[in-house]
Amino acid sequence: MATYSFVKDFTIWDYYSEKKSRLESIKIPNFPFIQYPNGLPCFEANLYLLKLLKEGHSTFNKGSISKYASNLSHLVNYCYYNKIIKFSELSDNQFTDLIKSLTTEIDPITNLRVRQNNQVRTIGNQCIDLLFFIQNLYNISNLIGTTSSYKIRVIYKSKANLKSTRQTTRNGYYIHHSFPHQNNIKTKFPVSFHAIKKLREYIKSNYERPLAFRQLCIIETLEYTGARRAEVCLLKVQDVINALKCPSNSPSLRLTTLKNKKKRERFVPIPRNFLENLSIYIRFFRKNLISKTIGLQNDHGFLFISHTSGLPLSPDSLTTYFYNWGKSLNENLHPHSFRHLFITEKLKLLILKHNYENIDDFRHALLNTSMFKQMLQQWTGHSSIQSLDRYINLAFSDIVRSEKLKDDVQISLSITAFKDRISFIKDEINSNPEQSSQLVEELKRAIDLLNQELTGYREI
Repeated sequence: MATYSFVKDFTIWDYYSEKKSRLESIKIPNFPFIQYPNGLPCFEANLYLLKLLKEGHSTFNKGSISKYASNLSHLVNYCYYNKIIKFSELSDNQFTDLIKSLTTEIDPITNLRVRQNNQVRTIGNQCIDLLFFIQNLYNISNLIGTTSSYKIRVIYKSKANLKSTRQTTRNGYYIHHSFPHQNNIKTKFPVSFHAIKKLREYIKSNYERPLAFRQLCIIETLEYTGARRAEVCLLKVQDVINALKCPSNSPSLRLTTLKNKKKRERFVPIPRNFLENLSIYIRFFRKNLISKTIGLQNDHGFLFISHTSGLPLSPDSLTTYFYNWGKSLNENLHPHSFRHLFITEKLKLLILKHNYENIDDFRHALLNTSMFKQMLQQWTGHSSIQSLDRYINLAFSDIVRSEKLKDDVQISLSITAFKDRISFIKDEINSNPEQSSQLVEELKRAIDLLNQELTGYREI
């Protein structure tokens, strides 16, 4: 089967610096490299991956580019076993044969389909994009296109996206007649506050104190920042220190923004008591763990670490934790469901503050009020306001269902962060009586911070 491996510490030139009179390069820890089943490289597919890299696709934790490599390996594999020496020799019937084989492949162990329709369509879309790239690369005139004069005939689908009241843009994509019907996309709902409470109690009861504290801090980070799982793992100790230095009652925490080719970072306003909990983790737990594992001189600076190796925590570790917790608690828990909750709550805040009565009025305000656009994109890291549509529906649905949601959402977040911090401090006093005097000072500071947040709160 066609394979792809990873080239470690891959370095490629980026641009020529006129100021320094030299080529500047970029270094990537792991970059996918596509090979034929006999071990020879597939030059066209690898050039295509380099194009995606230049376009800004993610390579963090192997990133989206590795998924594209996996998708393309099916086409490379098909060409190899069917003795198709050049991609330009592919016919429409052969491309159809590839898609049908992907659709009907059965797992011999489970006797179930290996992949669902939407996954087949995703693979097919990626292969089509590669073939267009090859057509342009070799200046081929008849490989792939929308008319009968091309060997592989595809269908162009356009989608209008409303950018403002006066302007629309059309985002298009190609499909092939052999593609299976699209499956309905399941709606992903925010994690419930009840499930979060159950999860916190479960962690307190089932983990040693240092590890429990880290897990609770991770949950708070997801809840109060709306960060993606990989963005949580990219948080640095220095980001927390810088946020603590902010004189505002609502300091902002820097997050690395993934899945956005233009903006690489954003600053999210957060409760100060949440920051203080991260500070406790850094001072009371993380420093000692780094010292005992990799040594303070080798500290990499990432906030959340493995408590056995001292190395940065990986996004996959977070997914595994939440999967196991959800299984134990019989709850649908996933790191991204906290992001859904964060975005929905922020939208509810804006809706309630400005008394929008229906979805259309609110959408119109988002599209035409630059302040709203900038604020939401800064909070969420979305490159497009249209990405928030499903969250707007959820926010209005929640508001209609419950009058209690007319309470001030931002103050509610501050109070929740305060309660969590009190719980942390209480547990620490019980576990470490010798530090009680220092922790009493932490308690006083938590109360002062809450008072400041409540007093300093103002309308958006």
